[in-house]
Amino acid sequence: QVNLALAERWRATLGLRYTDEEKTANWGRERTRSAGPLSDILANLLYPEVPPTDLNRSEDNVDGSINVQYSIAESATTYLSWARGSKSGGFTTEVALPENAEYDTEEADTTELGIKSLLAGGAAMLNASLFYTEIQNFQIISFTGTAFITESVPAESQGLEFEGRWAATDALALGASATYADARQTDTDTRLPYSPRWAVALNATYVYPWQSAALEWRLDSALNYRDAQYMQRDERGRDGPLTLFDLRLALASADDTWELALLGRNLLDQATSFTFDYPAFGGTTTLPYGSTTIGSLNRPRTIALQARYTF
Repeated sequence: QVNLALAERWRATLGLRYTDEEKTANWGRERTRSAGPLSDILANLLYPEVPPTDLNRSEDNVDGSINVQYSIAESATTYLSWARGSKSGGFTTEVALPENAEYDTEEADTTELGIKSLLAGGAAMLNASLFYTEIQNFQIISFTGTAFITESVPAESQGLEFEGRWAATDALALGASATYADARQTDTDTRLPYSPRWAVALNATYVYPWQSAALEWRLDSALNYRDAQYMQRDERGRDGPLTLFDLRLALASADDTWELALLGRNLLDQATSFTFDYPAFGGTTTLPYGSTTIGSLNRPRTIALQARYTF
């Protein structure tokens, strides 16, 4: 990585990364017991026994970045950047035959335009950016009804990000962030799984010194919201909007030797679930959702007591 001072207000950062990677795998399947003739016939069709098979994969990737910054003022800087990153391919075990186990390298090109600034004499920070990312061979995990497999699809994501922090007083700190992202699989024009359009986070920290007792009260709160999202590709397994509110109230010694805290997680008792279609269980097919759906709920409202002592 190289940093360049181009002029009084202009700077640039150049980066380059080269990776040479080799992977080997021994892929096989052996049946250790029988569940009866009918089950063996089904297993032979879906997951036949496979003798140990050697798999090899070799690849090299060149990644890089260019970042140009311009100082509007002493406390504000704008920037324009481009970066390419890669995630190497590999092998998956959740396929029927070893010749289908290999998946490709993922490459992402991201262009970003933004501003970073300090306000209120350095007591506040405000950042904002616009971004566009194009991904080749995006590695996505899907459930086929019998197994989870890794597939490679073309994708893109574009949107904006906002982040702010403010030390309102010596005792109170506030923070906020928001992201809007339109992330899609481009060959089908469908939204990618686990890609809500909006995600917003608010947090606050308050510290009150109880000087007469050599103690300290600490209050931390966090509110996290995300828009509706899909759990599986092709816009299947829709999960509605979710708002999580956490609160932590602690009493600690002034020298931080011990702390006793009361925690509340998911205080709004919001429910979300990871779901996927499971045709093997039967059920009535309801388009476009598929057949039987299996899901697991998140943890409901939880209250906990936490203690810490430093020896």
